[in-house]
Amino acid sequence: MVAAGPLLLAIAGAGCGGGREPGPEARDELAPAAAVVPEGPELANDAWRIVKMATAHGIFTIEVEVNDPETGAEVARELIDPLEGSYDEVFVYIYRPGEGTGGNPPVKRVQWTPSGGYDELDYGGSEP
Repeated sequence: MVAAGPLLLAIAGAGCGGGREPGPEARDELAPAAAVVPEGPELANDAWRIVKMATAHGIFTIEVEVNDPETGAEVARELIDPLEGSYDEVFVYIYRPGEGTGGNPPVKRVQWTPSGGYDELDYGGSEP
């Protein structure tokens, strides 16, 4: 697999307010979550494609389409690893190709927290 790389981190940090110290607007409980719909090859490779990222209140969420859902947990760890020191919680929702938009259910979810590490939830949809 191709690593997410520094470009993804720069986009994630800039587009989603990456880091533990959000600006005043992010601290406001009524402030909406920052959402980014990524475009371009920087957020995709031959194995996966990020379709949406969002962050609010120290939580980072990534929705990713994975060519082989069986490798979804590996892809999630690849995406979470560079974010581990910057967020209180990271969620990666894994979708089959073409199902990351339009209200389709994910195949699985991988959650990371500093105290609990990785937790994987399979929604029972890994078979097409």
